[in-house]
Formats: sequence, C-alpha cells, structure tokens
Amino acid sequence: MTAFFGDNWPQPYDEAVKQALWFYCLGKPHEKEETDKQSLKPSRRSYDFEIDADALYTSFRAAYGIDLLQENLHWWAFRELMLGLPDDTPFKQRVYYRTGSTEGMSAKQKKQFETRRAKYAIPERGAVDHKLTLNERDAAIKRYVADRFKEVYGKGKA
Repeated sequence: MTAFFGDNWPQPYDEAVKQALWFYCLGKPHEKEETDKQSLKPSRRSYDFEIDADALYTSFRAAYGIDLLQENLHWWAFRELMLGLPDDTPFKQRVYYRTGSTEGMSAKQKKQFETRRAKYAIPERGAVDHKLTLNERDAAIKRYVADRFKEVYGKGKA
C-alpha cells in the first residue's frame, strides 16, 4: 500500500484497500470469498512474480513477441496476457505443476508429477513461529512494500 499512498494513507483506510483491490482485480469489484469450509483451507500459490520472472519473460517472448524489459504495459493488459498464456509456455507449466491434481494418475505418473511440483514449489516467505497481531502484520506488509518500492525506484522515494 505504501507504493500507492506513500506515508499519506487515505482515510477511511477500508476504502483505500477496496480501491487497491479494485485496481489489482482489473477494475472489477472484488468479491469476498464464501466462508464455507472449502474456502477456509489454505490454497496453494500458483505463481510468484519474483520467482517466476524468468518464466514470465520467456513465455511473453514466445507467445506474444513482447520483451517485458522493453515494453511498458499497463497492469491490466499485463495481467490479462499473463493469464491467457498458452499452456505449453514455461510459466503456465510451472502453474500447472503447482496447482494440478494427480487424481487418476498411475503411481509412476504421480511420482513424476510430485517431483516437478517440488522443483517449482514456491517457498513460504516470512514464516514465523507465532501468530502475528494485526498491527504486526500490517507493519510487516508496509515494510515489505516499502522495500520493493525502494528496489524499483531507488532509495529515499518510499
């Protein structure tokens, strides 16, 4: 959120978060997940922009002829193109192994699949031994975003 607002967090805070989610969700309303038991299960992360940067780059080059280091794509265009990448691209293959099901596979196929799943697994960041309070979590998120902002725009701008 610091990347959006700097040190001047707008009030009400809930509205600022709502607008950031609106932007992230391509201008569509952010729908709250249902609170049934299925949605309470932790979901497996399917991609990570840092870990998958090389696969995204090569996939965009192969599928669209776009050099992500040269092009200045709007977030919405980038995200739509990313989600629409063909299944045979390196990025989509990683996503498949991270989220795919082994149901109906033979034991040998399952073993091969799980080997690839482990190869492409996204490590958990910031794991802690205790549960964070809401204030601790918010502070950690602010630090993380500020650090990423500094990486992109240089020191002293966050």
